[in-house]
This record gives sequence, C-alpha cells and structure tokens, in this order.
Amino acid sequence: MTTFVAKRVRFRNGERHSVLSRLGGLPVHEATLYLARYRKRGRAANTIHGVCGVLALLYRELTKAGIDLLDRLRKGQFLTVPELNRLADAAQYRLDDLSYEDVEEPRRSNVIDIKRIRTRRKAAVGEEFTGVGVTTHASRLRYIADYLEFLATYVGATLSPALGKGLALETIVDPEFETVV
Repeated sequence: MTTFVAKRVRFRNGERHSVLSRLGGLPVHEATLYLARYRKRGRAANTIHGVCGVLALLYRELTKAGIDLLDRLRKGQFLTVPELNRLADAAQYRLDDLSYEDVEEPRRSNVIDIKRIRTRRKAAVGEEFTGVGVTTHASRLRYIADYLEFLATYVGATLSPALGKGLALETIVDPEFETVV
C-alpha cells in the first residue's frame, strides 16, 4: 500500500482542504504547515492539491530510497547530490508509471482487465514510459525545492548554532538558478 497519499477533505461549508496523509491516515505535520502558506496566499484549492500531490511524490521517493529526511536535518545534514538527482528524475514521470515496492496489488477477481494486459505487454516489450510535460516537471521541481528549503529552515531553527550553520551552508539557494545547491 502506498505510504503517503494526497487527500482532499471537503467541509460542510463547502471549503476544500488538501492533506498529505501517512499510512493509517495521520497527516504529515511539516507538509500541513507548508500547505498552510499557500492557503494564506489565497491559492486555489486545486493548486494546493497539486502541491500536496508533489509532496506525496517526494515522500514516496524518499521512503523508497530509505531516507528519513527529518532525522537527517536534525543531525544538520541535507540530501546528497545523487539523492537530489534521483528526486529530479522521479519528478519527470507520471505517478502511475512510477513503481513502488510497497504498492499493494489489487484484490484478485475473475474478471481480467484488458488495460492491465496491454500495460504488461508494453512493459514486456520494453516500451518506455512517457514523461510529464516540461512545465509540469519544472513546477514539480520548484515545489520540491521550495519545500526542502522550508523544511531546512523550519528544522534548522531548532538546531544548535553550529549544526544550524552547517545545514544553512548545505541548503543555500542559488538565485541565478533558483534551485537548492
């Protein structure tokens, strides 16, 4: 079963709210704080849900790689360059095309879905998956970089001055490229 899911909650008054949930339904606290920034800016509910979906992708990829980001940040360490490259590579594919070992297989039934047979056949033939559009990929990377900067600042505020400086040096944002270095 997928460990992180972007859920949309609709209140009685019609207001829609997106939440990044873990396995078991508990929300991710840091992601909730980050999404609150977009709510305060007056962003549309669909935009916020899109950002929440990108955060779900980020957390799934980190879980797949066995990386506990908060634990690392508390130690004053950031992601390595190969780990950042892996995240950037994963952001270019559709969520349906990414494989996760923890994805639960659907229950077996006697009915065979033709779409699944076609998908298996394409995978067996070796046909490559198509990526998302360039603008979608760029948006995902921007949201991921912004969230990582937010998270480093948020956790860095609780660290000792020595660890905080080290973390700040590892997460310097280059204004020319607007990416985390």
